Amino acid sequence: MTRELEDMYMLMTDLRIWLELEIPACDDGDGFVQEEVIDELDAALEEILELLKCTKDHHEDRISLMWDWVQYPNVLDYPFAIALSDRFDHVISRSALQSMLRLSGGMMMRLERNWGKVIDPQGVSTGLAGGVY
Repeated sequence: MTRELEDMYMLMTDLRIWLELEIPACDDGDGFVQEEVIDELDAALEEILELLKCTKDHHEDRISLMWDWVQYPNVLDYPFAIALSDRFDHVISRSALQSMLRLSGGMMMRLERNWGKVIDPQGVSTGLAGGVY
């Protein structure tokens, strides 16, 4: 999952850079659609970084519990604590996968519905002039 999150982060960063380059100059017209999508991308990128932090925290927690178990092998609560932690982190991971699906699907739908406005914000070549979906 970490690899998928990293790939998604890099793709969204590339998309953000491309969209920034597509924003017209202030005197040329309206870059509203691009700026709105960039704001959504920024929120998605922050969420991806938070999910990556959760994966790092899982490994740190597990190492800490394992280290305590090695130091006190007669305390039988450690194996149960590790199993409980793994189950909890499994739920968190499934939630993270749902978040990834929501982020990528939402961004794809947003771009698809507004593609004409994204690549031609003034509607010169496409004849589009209107709001954002």
